[in-house]
Amino acid sequence: PLIRQLRWLSMRHIRQLVRHPMVVSLNTGVVAVTALILGLLFKDVTDDLPGVLNRAGVVFFLTSFFMLTGLVTLGVWQHERLLYFHEHSSGCYGPGAYVLSKTFCDIIPLRVLPVFLFGAVAYPLIGLKPTAEAAAWFAVLVCLANLNASAMFNCIGIACANTALGTLLAIVVALCSQLLSGFIVNKNSLDGLSLRLTGLSFLNYVFEALMINELGDTAIVITPKGLNQSFPTTGEVILDQIGVQSDRFGLDVGVLVAWFVVCVALSYVILRFFVKDMR
Repeated sequence: PLIRQLRWLSMRHIRQLVRHPMVVSLNTGVVAVTALILGLLFKDVTDDLPGVLNRAGVVFFLTSFFMLTGLVTLGVWQHERLLYFHEHSSGCYGPGAYVLSKTFCDIIPLRVLPVFLFGAVAYPLIGLKPTAEAAAWFAVLVCLANLNASAMFNCIGIACANTALGTLLAIVVALCSQLLSGFIVNKNSLDGLSLRLTGLSFLNYVFEALMINELGDTAIVITPKGLNQSFPTTGEVILDQIGVQSDRFGLDVGVLVAWFVVCVALSYVILRFFVKDMR
């Protein structure tokens, strides 16, 4: 039965993490150091134009950082490929149980805990929106970014039997995701097909939701350099200038959840119908 297979595989994955904690320990250390460096670089952001730009830079960097850490899933699948084929051909478990157990066992130690550690260090140092609701949504959205990146790269790893090809494809996908995130190119300058292309990047939805979470209901004062005059405005106006629609927060969150579910389902489909034992 599926439940028994899930329990058996989950217990094995957990034992592997306990016996070989290097991946979790190294990931935790890297996250802590990176969060500290980012917090010191962007310490105490202000509610003005430089502060808005710094917030956008923080959001882009941290989403890109967690996306790139998801590349480790490529090596995990390549390492376990022969073991999966041997045990699956013996009738020990099916592809659905393998994909689900691997996904669930990676969520807490590798996808959720690092995000909370990152937020605990960087969030107060940077001075992001100081409300419990905003901090909670920050953690949820970055977790979704981390989960989506891991699930997406897992699909690529399963589909590509060759490690070099899989790594190359994953890097290209990651770079394209960053290009279409809405940070590098202002979406107000795009239209038609070029604007629709941004919808192919999950980072686009993460960046938009995090910027709405941070700047929504925030008073911004713009003081152009060289002028002795200030122009008060709102976060919604600033969001509109950078191509972020402030009324799309719920839609962005829904798309990210759906994206993760689709990637996990696609991993199962690829493993079930397209990956063959080439031994």
